[in-house]
Amino acid sequence: MGSIHGNVWEWCLDPWHENYQGAPSDGRVWDEKIQSDQHLNIAENIDILLKSSEYRVIRGGSWSSYPIYCRCAARSYDHPDYDYNGFGFRVACGVPGT
Repeated sequence: MGSIHGNVWEWCLDPWHENYQGAPSDGRVWDEKIQSDQHLNIAENIDILLKSSEYRVIRGGSWSSYPIYCRCAARSYDHPDYDYNGFGFRVACGVPGT
């Protein structure tokens, strides 16, 4: 897994929760509206994020953040329709056999 900090805040599919109580421990998207046992890929489910009216999790800080927020554990939220050049997506590619 690559590092997610310091370039742009990265959108996650998870809706905002105040804490981690009740969060899935297997990496699934934590969204009660999604009835699936599968792990969701943001590239395949971008419409969920873009059509959402809920706050969604953003992670990692951005170029305009204080250094304390430019770390993997930095977590915040915003509306998906908010337009800001410090928000974005991580482009990743899975390698077969890893």
